[in-house]
Amino acid sequence: MNVVAEGVETTAEESVLRKLGCQLGQGWLYGKPSPAASAERQLALSGSGCVTALPAGASPYQQLHQLQTLYDHAPVGICFADLDFYHVVANDLFASIHGMTGAELAGKHISDVMDETTLETVKRTLWAAASSDEPVSQLYFTEDRRLQVFVARVLDLSKDIIGFSVVVVDLPDSLDEIQHPKSLTSPKRLRGVQKDD
Repeated sequence: MNVVAEGVETTAEESVLRKLGCQLGQGWLYGKPSPAASAERQLALSGSGCVTALPAGASPYQQLHQLQTLYDHAPVGICFADLDFYHVVANDLFASIHGMTGAELAGKHISDVMDETTLETVKRTLWAAASSDEPVSQLYFTEDRRLQVFVARVLDLSKDIIGFSVVVVDLPDSLDEIQHPKSLTSPKRLRGVQKDD
């Protein structure tokens, strides 16, 4: 579906609209109102002012489907947590760390799924990521697994932080496991994990 934005006045507005998938616009940015005859002359002199269309994958609808496919098929655990530390969405690989499915983990606060020691470390990691332009990395251990966790803040179009993107990689114990990796679907919960100093 093509959407035409009305009243585009600045390049900043145009930029936000393009990021939202709107490729067509009209307004003072593109030309001031004028009689039809003047408009025809202006178009003949300057061209239509059309810009190159965005790639098909740039629409928010396309991005949503791309993101869902990533969550469904990524070989790592992926989660989005909001600023109040609730799991908004997680793939099954991520949720398996807590012995749940992604659907079961959605809506749960981080304090619902981990012990107090782990909780404090996770909160520190999340807040460190909130103020960093680079992802923050943390190593966690369970009884039989080493988990490398990467946390990055997520910004909206206004550059305000809206939450955290979390990626978990189950680290192998040996080179053989790199060729035949362990599944993250083990029902071991993330309990008693410790920060790797």
